[in-house]
Amino acid sequence: MNTSLSGSKLEKLTSAQAVEQLRLLAVLSANCGNSLSLNHEIILSYVVDQENSSTSVQDLRKEFGLGAASFTNYGDRFEKNNYIKRSRVDGNRRLVLWSAKPSLIEEIGKVTDSLTTSGDNLLIRDLSDYVAINKTMMYVKHMPAKGGNMSDTGDSFLKEKNNAYALELENMVLGLPDVHILGYLMKHDNSTMVSIAKNCGMVPANATNRVDKLVKSDLVTRYFSTENRRNVLVEITEPGVNYIKKVGEITADALYNAQVSRLGK
Repeated sequence: MNTSLSGSKLEKLTSAQAVEQLRLLAVLSANCGNSLSLNHEIILSYVVDQENSSTSVQDLRKEFGLGAASFTNYGDRFEKNNYIKRSRVDGNRRLVLWSAKPSLIEEIGKVTDSLTTSGDNLLIRDLSDYVAINKTMMYVKHMPAKGGNMSDTGDSFLKEKNNAYALELENMVLGLPDVHILGYLMKHDNSTMVSIAKNCGMVPANATNRVDKLVKSDLVTRYFSTENRRNVLVEITEPGVNYIKKVGEITADALYNAQVSRLGK
């Protein structure tokens, strides 16, 4: 089990801890040496983490809140990349299974190795928790309020909460990279683009594009350094602080629920 467990007692992360863990895991993902994007890595980590490294599309829809069409597209891409094999179950031809191929198990193995060998600041050491803490914002991003393609059979906890999430986040649900940037700025305000990119697991060009979006949403501001006019600094705004605190609460709640559910099995 992971280090968020103290003996037999399950300890819930604080909002700030949850946000920081999301950022640290993004850096880990960027540096672990596999060829997967973060979102693909999270979905495929779930597949590898299941019994016999195999799961059904129906189960994936429940876990990630996406419709069948999304997983058809994902399945086409992952099968083409030799990560999974799709098959149908005898006696229920409508049930499609994804089974991890050795190449995928090797790629996800780089994630698990990094989880177990990272420094003390990382509290997430278990692949199941790695998926659970990351999938929350992926799931919420596709809630009906955002016009997303949400599965009718979604995760019961997140499905129950998603309308509340929409209201609490004022229907402004960002992607994981945006959350990583806001989380970093909470602890390292007035940062350069280079620093943001390095500490959020992204290249500078992507960080610039994300910050552009956050500026338009009034979650951060940009200004020129008074010491060096060539340096552009980024500062989180009060709405940005409020937003990321709520994201942390939501993420911590969802991770805790996933851990409790897993311990109860």
